[in-house]
Parts: sequence; C-alpha cells; structure tokens
Amino acid sequence: MNADGSNVVQLTGLLDASNYTCWDGMPAFTSDGKKIVFARECWPDAGGTYTQLYSMNPDGTGITAIHGGPQGGFISCQPRMFANGSVVFSSNIEAPGTDAFDLYSILPDGTKLTRITNNNLYDGFSVYWMNYNETTAAARAYRSHSAVQQRLEHLKMLREHKAR
Repeated sequence: MNADGSNVVQLTGLLDASNYTCWDGMPAFTSDGKKIVFARECWPDAGGTYTQLYSMNPDGTGITAIHGGPQGGFISCQPRMFANGSVVFSSNIEAPGTDAFDLYSILPDGTKLTRITNNNLYDGFSVYWMNYNETTAAARAYRSHSAVQQRLEHLKMLREHKAR
C-alpha cells in the first residue's frame, strides 16, 4: 500500500499450490529491497502443520520456497534480514515437532544454508508466537482442534474473505 494507506494490494493468498489452507506472515524486505521473505504456515489434511520460508518480488510475483518442506511439525520462521544480504531465521529442522530450534542463515534464493547455533534449546528472536496458544481461551480451543478441523475453519475464513 502507499504510505497514506491507499492502494492496498493483497500479495499472497490463503491457499498454496497444493491447495492446503495456509497463512502467510512475518514478512521482511531484503536489505536491497528487491525481495520480501516471509513464513507460510500450512495445514494439510493429514501430517500436522508445517511452516516454510518463501521469497517473492515486492509486487507479489515470483513466490519461491527457500527453506523447509511439507513435513508435519517442521517450522522455519521469524526471518530477519541483514546488510550482507543474508536471511537469519529460526528452525526446528533437526528435530521436527519439538521446541528445539536453532538459528540458521540463508540467501534469499535458497542457497548457502548455514547453521549458526547447535543445541537442544530454543534459539529464536521471540517466543511469543510459539506460546500464543496460551494467551486466549479462543486460541487454546482452536489449537485443540484436529488438523482437519483447523483446515475447515481456515477454509471458512477464506470463503468469508472472498465474499468481501
């Protein structure tokens, strides 16, 4: 959008190429302003949620996966850009489904993946997003639903969004 709030343009949707319900968030511009890196959390019918990192052009074209895969419990998130062009992010790639996150760096094209930390603790920029399910009764109820129930709720949100 423009700085004054006009000309709002939706850059991503709620479904990925596999037609899974997904939610895009945590965007960050690369240091040169040529790309946006973001996290996409998806809820497939089976296998548990997963979160991958993507990059795209500022106009929303050229969406490309740069880290992660559709494995249940796999999370790559919280991308932060650095002046040298690298993206630093948090991931549990070594222990999917756990809170054992390490920091990694990668280039926005998906090359030069480097593990920065190596331990069984949580290494990341914020734990709030990980623990948000404890903040409200509605969020706790939502997280108690099965993956299929969560997907149905997100499909309902998608339909409501398209109806506007």
